[in-house]
Amino acid sequence: MEFMRITSAANPSIKLAKNLAQHPRAARKEGLSLAEGIHLARELLLHSELVRKVFLREGAEKNFEISEILQRYLSLKIPVVQLSSQIYSSISPVDTSAGIICEIRIPEDGNIKKDEDWIYLDGVQDPGNVGTILRSALASGVTNIALSQQCAYVWSPKVLRSAMGAHFFCNIISSVELEEIKEKTGAACLVADARGGKDLYEEKWGKDHTLW
Repeated sequence: MEFMRITSAANPSIKLAKNLAQHPRAARKEGLSLAEGIHLARELLLHSELVRKVFLREGAEKNFEISEILQRYLSLKIPVVQLSSQIYSSISPVDTSAGIICEIRIPEDGNIKKDEDWIYLDGVQDPGNVGTILRSALASGVTNIALSQQCAYVWSPKVLRSAMGAHFFCNIISSVELEEIKEKTGAACLVADARGGKDLYEEKWGKDHTLW
């Protein structure tokens, strides 16, 4: 396989990727983010219209899974850029990386849908928690996610990694007020509290749709 190669940390593509990795606000501003790891790279093959380029750490192509993924990206005419370990580490959003990062275009916000279940995140600032909730929501069959402006940015690299691909199966709306979601969905609003109460997987919450 033949790859493009960037050898300078001053290259505009590297400077942009480094900014995206280090500053969550940059993802929102640029409309771009970084999806790190084999799982996300494979998942994004089903959403290849979002992928702008693939960054590859030198030597990572020897991994069979990564090699297989790279062949498919190259067949889709998506650029694969090979980097030295030092430059790759400077753009990686995690300390220990498998050696593959996809630079993606962030999709537009989804739509507020009636007659469906929703989850609303209010001020959840830890990226790992936001990603875990997305992943758990999808596993529970809830695919509508709305977030307040005070949450960690849902499309930041760390949230993407934590959610493990859940983003691409969910209807996501960022930076929206709870009152707007309540009014437009018409769902019964319930609050989840970690300090106790009833098991939400075992309780029957009525016939109407729910906004958690």
